[in-house]
Amino acid sequence: MKIFLDPKVDFIFKKLLEDEELLIDFINRVLSKSGHKIVSAKIISPLNLKENIEDKDSILDVKALADDGSYINIEIQRKDEKNMVKRSLFHWSKMYVQQLKKGKNYNLLEKTICINVLDFNLLVDQHYHNYYELMNPLTRNSLNAPMEIHFLELKKYERFRDLGEDEGLKRLD
Repeated sequence: MKIFLDPKVDFIFKKLLEDEELLIDFINRVLSKSGHKIVSAKIISPLNLKENIEDKDSILDVKALADDGSYINIEIQRKDEKNMVKRSLFHWSKMYVQQLKKGKNYNLLEKTICINVLDFNLLVDQHYHNYYELMNPLTRNSLNAPMEIHFLELKKYERFRDLGEDEGLKRLD
């Protein structure tokens, strides 16, 4: 009898991404949409601790530091709690702010990336992989801010599943 573990379960998802080769491959396939590529990454503490007693702590599923200095948060969410966009922005901002200590130069801030794997449909876009950055909606000019937020909607991915092994997450349209 074979027992299959569901990779969408937080614990299993985190365990899978502890494998550095799998982690790097997953990150690079997701980031291929933005042209960003990493060579190595290491898992770091998933805790985003509060600085003041009134602040909210956050514990990430997977938090990694890439060889180029980028901070990457990878989250899996099975249930739509109707707060995913705000939750992702909260996690992104905590990781970004915690990079800089008192008296340090803003130029030391590194790119911060959130990858959200969702087992539900969140966005109206038909694409299963949607990528966001800061841009002017009138001119479509990017601010080139050091941020990326990705949403991978697994329910939408199902219709791309039969495209062949080489397509996978590389097919982003």
